[in-house]
Amino acid sequence: MYTMNNFFSDKKIFPFFAIFVMSSVLFLFGKPVVFFAQSVNDVAVEVSNTQIAYNGSGTYWMVERSNFSRYDNGQYTGHTSREVRSFVYPISAPSNSCALYKNDSWFDGSFMVSEKTKHNSSIAAIGLEGSIPACFHIAADGTLKTKVDNGFPTFRSFPAYSADKVSVGDKWVASAERAVDPLNKGIWTRLPMTVEYTFKGAETYKGKDVYKIHAQWATRYGMMWMDYNGDPDLQSAQGKHEADILVLQETGAAYVISDYVDETFVYSNNQTVRLKGTLTLFTEFPPSVDTDSLLPSFSKIATIAKGTSSNKSNEEEPKKPQKQESDSIPVDKNTLDVTPTSMFSGTEGVIENVEEGELDDENIPLKNNMVVEKTPAGLRLSVRDAHFKANSAEMEDGEAWRLDVIAETLVQIPDAKFLIEGHTAAIGSEEGEKELSLARAEYTAKELEKRGISIDHFICKGLGRDYPVATNDTVEGRAQNRRVEITILQ
Repeated sequence: MYTMNNFFSDKKIFPFFAIFVMSSVLFLFGKPVVFFAQSVNDVAVEVSNTQIAYNGSGTYWMVERSNFSRYDNGQYTGHTSREVRSFVYPISAPSNSCALYKNDSWFDGSFMVSEKTKHNSSIAAIGLEGSIPACFHIAADGTLKTKVDNGFPTFRSFPAYSADKVSVGDKWVASAERAVDPLNKGIWTRLPMTVEYTFKGAETYKGKDVYKIHAQWATRYGMMWMDYNGDPDLQSAQGKHEADILVLQETGAAYVISDYVDETFVYSNNQTVRLKGTLTLFTEFPPSVDTDSLLPSFSKIATIAKGTSSNKSNEEEPKKPQKQESDSIPVDKNTLDVTPTSMFSGTEGVIENVEEGELDDENIPLKNNMVVEKTPAGLRLSVRDAHFKANSAEMEDGEAWRLDVIAETLVQIPDAKFLIEGHTAAIGSEEGEKELSLARAEYTAKELEKRGISIDHFICKGLGRDYPVATNDTVEGRAQNRRVEITILQ
């Protein structure tokens, strides 16, 4: 019997990461990994001495479908199906994050969950949750820590991979963690996992070169370990998982996962819930977008940050701005927002091409108070000093022009997906600012839909005061922080 003790005596392990949602949405980050799976029509290839390093840290979507037979207190109660659509994109470390974690890889994600239970072909119960935010960071060794933890990602530090090269049949064991909420109470319990992996080889799946690994582990909770921050009514859990996972050879990113599940949860009132069935996960990548082709259109309406274009011949030397007196903008201290007195700044004296550090200076004039810059998630248009009606998600009439010209550029890429993030100045309650910034992001999406962009192509987030681009101690700085940012996800 190959045990964990056998493994640790002769191999080194690097924990790896995947997100795998409840029921399991998977996102993969980390270090060396090797995987493979055999499909009906594709040919498997035996490989040896193989090692894969993960190098794909861009944006992607996961679609997970679970199909379970559910048994309550031993009695079959119906078929439960759940679909989780989620996306994850890289971000910079938040300004208020601990210095110890500044060099970690940071990610934001949104999880959209829908679930229904059917019995005898009739709908017995329907549940629908909105977008669930997540923010987490991963250290160089693959350790995952959450900053915003709402139960997603449910799998942490999973899968994990050998630091050594592997051949077909090689095995290794590693620990991970999973968050569960079988009764949908909104209280997530963390279960420890000890997973045994077996390398299977390589193949081509749907035109992609992939590796396959087989994984299996037992669900054991309540006997040796309890989560005292979890559901206090959950007393124990037991069961088993067996999964085949495909990983892209080029990047090491998880591509497909198929997991067979059979586990039972026992609660303090002696209620038992058994879930038996399958989880299937697919990765989707954003369409390729030639962002350089958009820059001529963007340059007509916004400042282009230096280094945004991959074609250096397109970049101009920055023009030195003329010092200008700023209009005074009165601030109502009892509201969450300022009362604007004028339209955006216009184009005189703007810097056509600015250094990244200059973007944080509220005294640097930007063309129409907008700037285009390159980010890890994709090309981003930052609409600064966005003028909304006081304490409202609705923009002032004077902002229609900016929405018009933005839409005229974005319609050039009809297949693209866009992330819209709302930001506020720090002059109100943090909770209120988060709610207001999300409402403003959603309002912006609806306005762009009116101008010809499908609403299905937008993902909206409200970030409140958390990511300032200027000081909140001055009127000009607060105006820059009050903004909407639109990222073309790549």
